[in-house]
Amino acid sequence: MAVLVERKLAALEEHFVASLKKSYDHHNKLQAENALSMRQFQKDALLSAVSKVTAEMNNHAENLDDWWFEDLAPHVEEEERRASEETARRLAKQAERRRKFEKKEAEAVALEEEVGAEEELEEVEETDEVDEESSQQPAQEEAPRRH
Repeated sequence: MAVLVERKLAALEEHFVASLKKSYDHHNKLQAENALSMRQFQKDALLSAVSKVTAEMNNHAENLDDWWFEDLAPHVEEEERRASEETARRLAKQAERRRKFEKKEAEAVALEEEVGAEEELEEVEETDEVDEESSQQPAQEEAPRRH
């Protein structure tokens, strides 16, 4: 019986340590993703500000010389292009992360089900061993009485 308790405790400890490692890895990834998201947010905020300034400048176009718009137009177009590309990349990365997370979550559920089935099998085997031992003991006790 003590061996079974030791095995059960060892299995619980291994499961607990594995779940802690998984949580630690998950949170490290989240921290890295949050840092990237923060940088992207800052870039987006800057691009938004540039767009608003540009729009305001367009509203007051009559006060500016034509050369100003000619020099500024390629930069504005480039920034708008970059912003749209970065947004598309960010959305693609988020979709990929979500797909990977869902895949890992499905694997974890399958693993938990497998571990649960193994534990149930071990319990059934332990019960069978106890039943066999208890059925053998009365037979051994009765044997000396017959002689």
